[in-house]
Amino acid sequence: MSPSDMSFIEERRPAPIDRLFVEILIYIFHLCILDRSSYFEPFDVNDYQRGPWKLGQICSPWRQIANNMPTLWTHISLADDGVVKEPVSRFKIALERSSYLALDLELSIYFRYPLKVKRSIYQLAITQS
Repeated sequence: MSPSDMSFIEERRPAPIDRLFVEILIYIFHLCILDRSSYFEPFDVNDYQRGPWKLGQICSPWRQIANNMPTLWTHISLADDGVVKEPVSRFKIALERSSYLALDLELSIYFRYPLKVKRSIYQLAITQS
């Protein structure tokens, strides 16, 4: 076997984290998202760099796990401190992924979104509660 064959075989070897059971990953995800501190801040559904959105960016198996763990999607917020293109659809996705579990929901949409967008967000929140 040549050295180039060995490097190909080593590249195909799964990383240690890929060999973890899904249940262990679920526990780790809970620690990362829900048990960060005694003062838990809900993640903003428009911030793809936090919360379950961030876990889903690692790889497709992690995205599949995070998207199908309703408890990760129960502590959410929506603020209008930065206007995004589709706030209603992102909010709706987060609510759907929570699978109608009890929510810790923080809405701070006062100024930047048009009335029609605010109305849609509030209707979704009321429907979920």
